[in-house]
Amino acid sequence: MQVATPAKDLVRHVVTKTHPFALVLMMTALSAASSAAQEISPAIRTAARCAPLAGGRSGDALRVIGATNPSPKRLLGIGEQVVIDSGTDRGIQLGQRYFVRRSMEFHGAPRARDTEGWVRIVAATDRTAIAAVEFSCDGIETGDFLEPYVEPVLPPYVDRTDATGTLDFTKTARVLYGESGRATGGGRDFMVIDRGQKDGVAVGARYAIYRNLRIDDVPPVNFAEAIVVTTLDESSLVRVTMARDAVTYGDTLVERIGGRGFGGPGAGASFAGGPAGGGAAQQGTTGEGNVPGGGTGTTAANRSSEPVRSFTFEDVYFDFDRFTLRPEALALLDSAVKALQDNATLRIQIEGHTCNIGTTEYNLALGERRSSAVRDYLTNRGIAAARLTTVSYGEERPKYDNAKEETRRLNRRAVLAVNIQRD
Repeated sequence: MQVATPAKDLVRHVVTKTHPFALVLMMTALSAASSAAQEISPAIRTAARCAPLAGGRSGDALRVIGATNPSPKRLLGIGEQVVIDSGTDRGIQLGQRYFVRRSMEFHGAPRARDTEGWVRIVAATDRTAIAAVEFSCDGIETGDFLEPYVEPVLPPYVDRTDATGTLDFTKTARVLYGESGRATGGGRDFMVIDRGQKDGVAVGARYAIYRNLRIDDVPPVNFAEAIVVTTLDESSLVRVTMARDAVTYGDTLVERIGGRGFGGPGAGASFAGGPAGGGAAQQGTTGEGNVPGGGTGTTAANRSSEPVRSFTFEDVYFDFDRFTLRPEALALLDSAVKALQDNATLRIQIEGHTCNIGTTEYNLALGERRSSAVRDYLTNRGIAAARLTTVSYGEERPKYDNAKEETRRLNRRAVLAVNIQRD
């Protein structure tokens, strides 16, 4: 009887037959990749689950046909129950989990699917079933369809920006979709592109994103960076790790070959078109970061020989004219809670931002309510108020273009800016 060989043992067997030193390098790489994968924040994992997918729905997909508690409310969220149009006759069993998705189509682009959340089956008859909403990405409604739940597998360093390496203009792709059928996305969003496995696109590949300004004698501008998360035959899903403007339908991606290593020296370095990050959210040498004063995540390290860990947090987004925390924000803030619990010298300044709709005074007040909502969540989870400060910038510091709604929405946010204090 043959016994399956563990992956590391197999690598050891193969490598030691050639060169013992190669074994050390290989095992170190495996360990580093495993460590990087384990450090991916819950907020990014939740965002990956809520990411869009290429391709249309299958013709025989299960569908949501209503709610167990009918009401005028159209969208359903966490804790509510939905009725499914099939039951045990289609193989549905108690405890099964499903993604809930919705078809997207615009600009003549290939059809795609938006992820609205996921559910778990709690009751079933021969022909119908009831499912509880475990998470709502953007509100579930009648007519949405179900697909089996599969946990996304993210590549190492999906949270890092590496803007180094040689640009290969023979390997390009085009942006198709953002979330919720939108043609745009921002930094840290997931988006669908029009190249896949048959075009040689691989998971973990890095891309520079360019836009043609359509001005005579002005070359395309490199304004964003992305990493490939999953691939299909003719399309792929990428995560935008950094952007100085909204990434939109038709923007061009150019693959980066080589580079200085994910999160290593030079990651997040300057590149054509201006400094990486821009605005208040600067790029640290270990990846994306929001550090006050325009510094990087290594500023404190430069003042002492003692190494300092770099902390990065996702922005918290809000609905128009609202300061209520959305469901996807909770996983993000829980990762901030853990970081604060594990690092006593860590302090957070919470910045409240708005779009430009409304008066300056109203938006300053709204920004303060948004930053206060984040602070209150953190203190309710046991974080001392003395470690948190709030400030409202209102509409004064937009990260994206306020002239268009698809980018204006990205300015309705709260930023967790990091400050590491030494004893």
